[in-house]
Amino acid sequence: MDLINNTLSVLPSSLYLLMQRVLNGFYSIFAYVFQSKLKTIHDDVILITGGGRGLGRRLALHFAKFQPKHIILWGRNKGPLQQTAADVESLGVSCSFQVCDVSKREDVNVNFQHAVQSIGDITILVNNAGVVYGNLLLEGTDSEIENTFGVNTMAHLWTVKAVMPSMMANNRGHILCMSSMLGLMGLKRTASYTAAKHAVTAMMEGLRQEIVDHPGIHITLVHPYIIASEMFAGCQVRFPRLFPALSEDYVAEKSVHAVLKNKKQILLPWIMNVLIFVRSITPVKVLLPILKFLGVDRTMDTLHQER
Repeated sequence: MDLINNTLSVLPSSLYLLMQRVLNGFYSIFAYVFQSKLKTIHDDVILITGGGRGLGRRLALHFAKFQPKHIILWGRNKGPLQQTAADVESLGVSCSFQVCDVSKREDVNVNFQHAVQSIGDITILVNNAGVVYGNLLLEGTDSEIENTFGVNTMAHLWTVKAVMPSMMANNRGHILCMSSMLGLMGLKRTASYTAAKHAVTAMMEGLRQEIVDHPGIHITLVHPYIIASEMFAGCQVRFPRLFPALSEDYVAEKSVHAVLKNKKQILLPWIMNVLIFVRSITPVKVLLPILKFLGVDRTMDTLHQER
């Protein structure tokens, strides 16, 4: 019996890795054949929320490689913002920061007006700020749930409403929305987080249809798998070699590249496109045992705990 169980546990991993290599090969060939030119951002002013640390910091540094006109960083803590701004400027790019709680509408509006008056119109908005608690729905406090939606959903509404008038007037702009694979599916211990991410995914898809008469405005939705970051520290999967966490640099590089290519949506890694498709055609009563076997139901059990 142990031999059978061990064989069954290895078989899905082997098949997945084989499929991943085959599909990545096809994707690389397709990307090479149909590659398009990267757009320049030398005249762009970029605003990055949650830009002081983690993925936001990496996004700022990767954008800086393409020499934009200016990068503005928003975050709650001055120290990390100041350090990231200095690192961006060391790459030869003008950079400033503002302490801003993006979950608060007035805070967003006041800082936005100040940024526009001192720097100019925001032409690339990067909604990156996020928060996750990893509690069962009945365990989470009301304030945690409100903050989850405030940072992960409402902040997108406030920032988009702030930048859209000038973007529409000039028929120019780009909004990069850092969503999540959990903006496309659910996971135990993330009910409020997944609800917030699903909401912002739907919001951006709706916004896409509102700007069809403004072809100079682009929206990019990024749905990454678990990122090896402070935000998701402690997350564990049953088969880490099968589903390794993504590095912040990888996600930042792919996200910036998607903006420069005007891509509408990317899932990271690419194989997640296949998994989402398979999930969409698999009956729930079949899907749940598969997820349990893969240990997905326990992924968030150790979130933010000592490893």
